[in-house]
Amino acid sequence: MNKIKVTFVLETAIEYGGGTEKTILQYGKHLDKEKFDVYIVHSNIIDKKRLDQEYIKSECKGCNLIRINYPTILKNLLINKKYGLSVQKHSIKKDLFLIYNILVRFLTLNLFNRKIKKIIFNSNIVYIVSDYQAFYIFLLNKIFKRRMPIIILGTHNYLPIERRKINRIENKILGILLTSVHYTSNKIKSLSKINGFVVSNGVDVNKYKVSEKVNPIPKYLFVGRLVEYKGLYELIKAWEIFIKENDGELHIVGTGELENFVIQKSKELKNIIYHGFVSDDDLIDIYYKSDVLVFPTYGPKHDEYFGLVVIEALASGLFVILSDEMRGIFDEFEKSGSLIYVKIDPYAIYESMVYASKNLNDLKMNARNMRKYIEENYDWKKIAEKLGDNFYRIVNEKENTS
Repeated sequence: MNKIKVTFVLETAIEYGGGTEKTILQYGKHLDKEKFDVYIVHSNIIDKKRLDQEYIKSECKGCNLIRINYPTILKNLLINKKYGLSVQKHSIKKDLFLIYNILVRFLTLNLFNRKIKKIIFNSNIVYIVSDYQAFYIFLLNKIFKRRMPIIILGTHNYLPIERRKINRIENKILGILLTSVHYTSNKIKSLSKINGFVVSNGVDVNKYKVSEKVNPIPKYLFVGRLVEYKGLYELIKAWEIFIKENDGELHIVGTGELENFVIQKSKELKNIIYHGFVSDDDLIDIYYKSDVLVFPTYGPKHDEYFGLVVIEALASGLFVILSDEMRGIFDEFEKSGSLIYVKIDPYAIYESMVYASKNLNDLKMNARNMRKYIEENYDWKKIAEKLGDNFYRIVNEKENTS
């Protein structure tokens, strides 16, 4: 078989550096270049630059990186605090904005970026990360029965489940447009009615160091976007209870809508250390110096489909406190005693932090003992190999049926 041309299409700028952007970079970096020609199409939509050009170039060796420049008015609306990238709440206003978003992207792609559109449609596989990309890039071609590549949806920031009535219509259209869906766990796959395959996300294991030490005062850590669905309100309330009778530090890394809330609470409550945005190297060092990751996210029904920070923390030898909404994704770590699921409730989170502080030596030893398992099952090279195998299988199946 000839080389397979794979084009990953992001809605944001790669410099945005969230979990989705970093994941796509890892796919581009580790897919076998003897088997795949890799293109990454991204945009100028960004509210905060997290990755610099040197890092992107080093991670994207062998990839072709191409940018679509959208009108400033769309960029401003997408990063708007009320309707933008970080907003999770649904409303009629937001639905109207999303329709406008689709229309502007469609016109921009077709009027001013026809060369990029040609690259996309000349691909064997186009891997998208949003349902709306399926609509504004491919819908008309499907209606008029023009040439279509294989379209795969990656569930990194969108999951085709029926939250509202409008999602039923969206998912029926997606079912027609998509060839397959890439789910990151069997739990995520079980929530959707659209067929696909399962390959988890991963971690660059060699970058993460494991400390044999336990801090005299336990260091708890939260890493993620500072938005409501990450469980920040519940975590801060739990810390307020915990710190009254226990020693410890709570380190918070990230930026987002609740940044001012976190800053204010770090002034009001004892031993909250807010780091803001940090570089990858600094984050790896923070993991190394921490004991416990506390991540009370609201889970898959609220746009949390894997949680890269969980596997990063485990690769660093941290014990993990994770919300029970994520049950079914990291269960092998629960069985090993290196992770515990808890209810998204301040008192339950508080109790789990007390439990961790009293048993920290044993719990961190359990986490360190899972390092080899992570190397064998979650390293990005192996994840990319599994993804590539599925790409090959899907292309073969299409050729055999056409």
